Amino acid sequence: MITLLGISLIDFNGYYRLSTMLKKLQPQCVGIFETEEEHKEQLSHMSKLFSAEGRSLIFQHYLEDHPRSNIETLDRYLSPASTFYFVNAVEDYCNNYDVPLLFCGDSGKVKKFDEEYSKNTMDNFNKEMDKLLAMPIGDALNYVENEYYAKGQISKFNAIDEYISKSGDRHAEKLLRKSSGNIVYVSPIESIYGNYKPNLFDRLLDLRPIRIKLNEKI
Repeated sequence: MITLLGISLIDFNGYYRLSTMLKKLQPQCVGIFETEEEHKEQLSHMSKLFSAEGRSLIFQHYLEDHPRSNIETLDRYLSPASTFYFVNAVEDYCNNYDVPLLFCGDSGKVKKFDEEYSKNTMDNFNKEMDKLLAMPIGDALNYVENEYYAKGQISKFNAIDEYISKSGDRHAEKLLRKSSGNIVYVSPIESIYGNYKPNLFDRLLDLRPIRIKLNEKI
């Protein structure tokens, strides 16, 4: 059985939600949209961020980049529950339950995404982050929650170009078709609910996958 789990890359309650969801679904394998190299890089960033010295430096860096930040909102954003939450939650589940991790990222797609992202989307992303981090924490929580109901399911924070998303979907489809047993695939919500055709859910319809959003209750 394949369960496609759509996430927003920014979710202030992400770690708790994803950890809880994985425990309920009890997958025998967890797939993730990253490459192995990306995953290791994220883990390295995470260890720096969550050290006392590293967090202080990164907090200051964010304040310089987003000077209008609400301190409580920024503090919540830079917590283990939020920043890199999907890396942290997946890693913890796989280690705690001795479950293999399937890396479904496409290194070719990542290179193109990096180029496109730096050219076309970084400014828009920073504007959205300025807006989010300036909000009182209650408003910020609601703002992020609405990402799960965005029109066309294209998150302002995920910033995934349609071409690149389709390329990643093709690669993930190949790997998921080779998998067996109960697998949960953790992916940005666009790939699973996006209004382009075929998205990843469409590609796997013959396998009768289940799809859910991280903020849904099961």
